[in-house]
Amino acid sequence: VTPDRIEVLVHRESIVHSMVEFDDYAVLGQFGVPDMKIPIQLALTYPDRLPCPTGRLDLAAIGKLTFARPDLDTFLCLRAALTAIGRGGLYPALLNAVNEQLVARFLAGKLPFLAIGDLAMESLNLSVPGPVTLSGIEEAEALAEDFVRAHT
Repeated sequence: VTPDRIEVLVHRESIVHSMVEFDDYAVLGQFGVPDMKIPIQLALTYPDRLPCPTGRLDLAAIGKLTFARPDLDTFLCLRAALTAIGRGGLYPALLNAVNEQLVARFLAGKLPFLAIGDLAMESLNLSVPGPVTLSGIEEAEALAEDFVRAHT
């Protein structure tokens, strides 16, 4: 999927989990209660669907659903992801590896949360050589390790 076909929206109610727009502009959405128990349950029981442990979704009680475009200055990790996808090549692999290592450092108490986005963006200044092959991905991962080690 090319970046121009992806639209990210902020949805504070966390009811709409995904939407797909078709060629005729009809939109199909997946709605559910805002609880991660449901996707975890489905992952464990697929293809079967068990009764929801959290109860039914009551749209009338919710009243309205809101959507907004994300502020890419606030959501730096999203900006980094869109940038990496747009550049293509090994940049998505590099960003993924950088993100994994930054999150591990955050979870270990060695990096402030807000530094993740700044460093993710900065990592995209690296030159990522090589084609998208297994060895290229391994090279991007090594480059990510060096970058994170040097910046944390």
